[in-house]
Amino acid sequence: MGFIVVEEWGDKDNPYKYHWVQVSAQVFETREEADEDAGERRPVHDDGLIRVRQELRDRPTPKRKGGRKKPRPRDLRRR
Repeated sequence: MGFIVVEEWGDKDNPYKYHWVQVSAQVFETREEADEDAGERRPVHDDGLIRVRQELRDRPTPKRKGGRKKPRPRDLRRR
């Protein structure tokens, strides 16, 4: 598990929506290291906020369940 430094800001048109972008390309091992890096950065947007969050890891997609197998008409005639 790692930590990344991101900038978050709200959408002007929709108050319930917000955007975020990763500010640092580095992934930190501890939260303290990430907090130090976040303290040195300033937000680009007017209402932006610099904060630390956990890194999002890609999880393998679950297996798709197969649908119901429909009998083919040729197999129905043989019975």
